[in-house]
Amino acid sequence: METRSRMDIQRGIDVIGRFGHLSVADAEAVMDQIMRGDATEAQIGAYLMGLRMKGETHDEITGSAQAMRANASHVPTRHNKFRTARYVRHRRGSQRHVQHQHDSCVCGGGGRCAGR
Repeated sequence: METRSRMDIQRGIDVIGRFGHLSVADAEAVMDQIMRGDATEAQIGAYLMGLRMKGETHDEITGSAQAMRANASHVPTRHNKFRTARYVRHRRGSQRHVQHQHDSCVCGGGGRCAGR
């Protein structure tokens, strides 16, 4: 039985602001709150700036990526079966940008692949 994290963005900001680290589950819970549109712009800015200032951990990046993928909608493309585009939902369901995925890699412009 999986236990869901009780972390929210305000608690996440507090932990990050003290140069603490979030677990995968905690980072996923915070990013899920952001992706659902349940966080203010000020909270999002404070959380992301705090992560940047202390340095992101592997667990924080992993949890955030899992939440972003869980909140993404599949968009069919005419590309081959290994490359799909996903609209990432942000701010109460509006579609802001397209994230291209190649297998488990996230590919940027120019054919560069950042890996996992």
